[in-house]
Amino acid sequence: MTAAEQIISELDARTQSLAISQLIGELQVLVERISFAAASQDVRNMSKDDVELLFEGQLSAEILDFVGWLVDNKLVAAVIGDTGRLFLNHCIKRYHHIQQVHFTTALTLPEEVKQHIARTIMPSYPAGARILFEVDPSIIAGFRINDRSRVVDKTMRAAATQLTRRHLQEVLNG
Repeated sequence: MTAAEQIISELDARTQSLAISQLIGELQVLVERISFAAASQDVRNMSKDDVELLFEGQLSAEILDFVGWLVDNKLVAAVIGDTGRLFLNHCIKRYHHIQQVHFTTALTLPEEVKQHIARTIMPSYPAGARILFEVDPSIIAGFRINDRSRVVDKTMRAAATQLTRRHLQEVLNG
């Protein structure tokens, strides 16, 4: 595996829970901020403490974890200057084609349940997908899957609405 493939693989593994728009936005902040810092200091030998100070709450824990991995593996140069802009452009093109699937439940799911759901859903998306887990207490129970091309609504709220419509139709039709 090349260094570039390894970097993308680590980025994917560490940021699966982020929406693509958030991921791209934070990568842009990362490349710009590290490139700017590189003009005045040697960022190739940064520590994780330096990284946290440099970004001061501007990046998610997932992206900070990725940057920490870059630091540990002496790969920070991949996100500096022209190389960083090439990396960002590559990520924009790569993630533009990745489907986002919103899996919504009434309660926060345990991590092992999320992993099981992701393994179950992923075969439906051979080109790849990001499963984004969301919480919406108004659905009461069940789940809703929305990938922008279709919606599977197996929520208590949807079932109650459908049952009410069916009952009203039966009453009106005699």
